[in-house]
Amino acid sequence: DEFWPDWSPVKESHEAARRAFGRNGVRLLIDESIKFDGLHLHGSPWVLRYASWRTAFNRTPAEIEGIWRGLPEGVDVLITHQPPHGFGDRDLTGKRTGCPHLATRVGELRPRLHVFGHVHSDAGVFEPRPGDPTTRLNASCVCDFYRVGARSAHIV
Repeated sequence: DEFWPDWSPVKESHEAARRAFGRNGVRLLIDESIKFDGLHLHGSPWVLRYASWRTAFNRTPAEIEGIWRGLPEGVDVLITHQPPHGFGDRDLTGKRTGCPHLATRVGELRPRLHVFGHVHSDAGVFEPRPGDPTTRLNASCVCDFYRVGARSAHIV
């Protein structure tokens, strides 16, 4: 509730938004898993608080470490908003802003694909390294200035 004024002059209902997405065939994965075409997908919206602005899904390092520890085993496709540290996480100055706790957990879970965004300046596909089965994809579709259509789609 405390974050609405940062983004909208009108407070909206989370449940109304979820219902509207659902009516249009969109399933929000907020710390949820689904099976799709034989794959185990899991989605989590949290991001490490690192900027001066706030959003509903910002968490402190201690809080977010616990969230990532709770990611389920056996995930084929992990979908997070936050990038892991070291992949698709460079801001406009080149500073890495990804979460080290998420990077550790992805290394433990070893999903086939980890899709994320949040850092618009470092979109792209990061192929697996030797001994690491995970392809990582920063699927940001807007540029740092939120211009839509600034990027082509990534195909993995």
